[in-house]
Amino acid sequence: MKVTELTSDLLRSMPLPQPTAGSKDGRGKVLVIAGSIEVPGAVVLTATATLHAGAGKLQAATVKSAALHVALAVPEAMVIGLAETPDGGFDHLAARSRLASFAEKVDTVVIGPGMTEGEPTTALTAALCAGVTSPCFVLDAAALCGLRPQAASIRALGGRVVITPHAGEMAQLLEKGRDEIEADPRGAAEAAADLLNAVVVMKGAKSYIVAPGGS
Repeated sequence: MKVTELTSDLLRSMPLPQPTAGSKDGRGKVLVIAGSIEVPGAVVLTATATLHAGAGKLQAATVKSAALHVALAVPEAMVIGLAETPDGGFDHLAARSRLASFAEKVDTVVIGPGMTEGEPTTALTAALCAGVTSPCFVLDAAALCGLRPQAASIRALGGRVVITPHAGEMAQLLEKGRDEIEADPRGAAEAAADLLNAVVVMKGAKSYIVAPGGS
């Protein structure tokens, strides 16, 4: 499969669409689900990047104790404060139905940056990916942990998923050693794209972006 190097010249030839006249709705609506008590800045970084990418409307869901700080840091966003667990993460049972109602009304859902690793985040990610059918999904960080058992539901989304693992997360996903992933990151990205029918951004000193089908 041919590899295309992403040079500065190539990226300049592929500019982001420029806003046109009309409603902000025409530029896309994004729901960011991110952060924890320990890493509240993750939702700020992700929300800001979403705006830089051109989203017209932004909703940011995070733990309740961080919600006010996020709202002040990213005043363009509608911020959703969610119940949290004693360890500072999302209470996924309390959050699931509320987030699903928001997710059905947006174009893209981003899940995982700065969230706590473990069963609550895994369960929330699985529930949203399996139960919400309209948006695209970007899965990062804690949302990638435990993703392999959910491969069938990810594949069922028909290529509307982007995952952004580093070597450790990819090793867990493919059930391989981290050294093996670091020795062949492109091969790992291709294997993950095939497993999940998803776009894979294999992060590292040199990153690889692989689409379903291997390009």
